[in-house]
Order: sequence, then structure tokens, then C-alpha cells
Amino acid sequence: TAGTSETTLAELETSWKIAHQKLNAAKRILILDGGAVGVELAAEIVDHYDHDTHVTLVDASPSLVPLFPKATGEYAKMWLTQKGVDLRLRSMLKSWNDTSCTFQDGTVLTADLVYVCFGGKGNTTMLQGSPKRVAVSDSLQMTDNQFCCGDVAFPPTEANQQAFHAEMQGKLAARNVPRLAQGQTLLKYPYDMTET
Repeated sequence: TAGTSETTLAELETSWKIAHQKLNAAKRILILDGGAVGVELAAEIVDHYDHDTHVTLVDASPSLVPLFPKATGEYAKMWLTQKGVDLRLRSMLKSWNDTSCTFQDGTVLTADLVYVCFGGKGNTTMLQGSPKRVAVSDSLQMTDNQFCCGDVAFPPTEANQQAFHAEMQGKLAARNVPRLAQGQTLLKYPYDMTET
């Protein structure tokens, strides 16, 4: 995955190629988090690499994809188990690094590659006081002429910190910039997502 230092498409491409090489070489993969990202990543890996790679998925929750309907989590658990994924649910992490994780009870799991799939922290360092989240209007405005979207935005109507929502918010905010400049009515999130 891309890091925080890549600023050009060429740098991103190089980063992705390196990540792909690491994945191809890995025989034991550890995925931390059983939410949508972790489950999808585990499924993609075992589907593509079949039985060549051992995947372990760790989560403190008793079920997978807890933000989805219960039946979705049950299906994901059944499918991943059938594909040979080692599920370590109800497992509290103490620490982790690039090649292992340590549980609260001291147990250590090692791997060739570790993917941390739980949410990162939004970067709000450019804002006064560096708040964790920024309250925005339903048009995603922080102020009269500033918009905020993604993990740091806290709109009154929908505040899920998921990639889908960040993408939709970004598209809506981008559409609102010229609308604001032209004095047009601003689009509202999430109601006007179909306009993006």
C-alpha cells in the first residue's frame, strides 16, 4: 500500500510494485482487523493465491464485518474458513510490527507480511488544535469557503469512516466548490450523492 510520502503517480506506482513483490514472496500473511477491508483483503489473497499462502486474520470482535448484517459476517466466516484462512476472533492485540503481532496474553504470531487494516487517524495537523474530527455542514463545509471530507469530516447526516463514504464525500465536495463560486445551491451529503 502507499505510504504518506508518495506525492506523484510515479512514486505511487513504485510503491505499489514493491507491495506486489512483497505479497508474491510471502508464504505467511497476517491481516489485522476483520472489518470490510481486512475481510476483502483476505478473500482476495486466498482466492488469487489458492493454497500457496497461509492467511491468518485477527480481530478482537466475536464476528467479522460487524457493520454489516449478521448474515454477511456469518457467510464471510464460513467462506474464509473453507478457503483455509485461520480466523483469530476475540483476540486482543497488545502490539504489532511488519512481521508479527503480540496478543494481550503474550502469544506471538509471526508472518512474512502483516497488513494493518483497522482505521488510521485522519491528518488534521493543519487545523488549529488538531481535532480528531471536524464538524461540517451537510454540504461538507467547515467554514463559508472551506470544505472537509473523508475520515476527518463529521457531517450531521452520515459519519461512517469508510472508504466508500470518503470517496462519495470527496466527489460531492469537489462538485460544491464551483457551485459555491457560481452562487448555486450546494449539494447535500448524503442526499445528493447521485449528483456526483
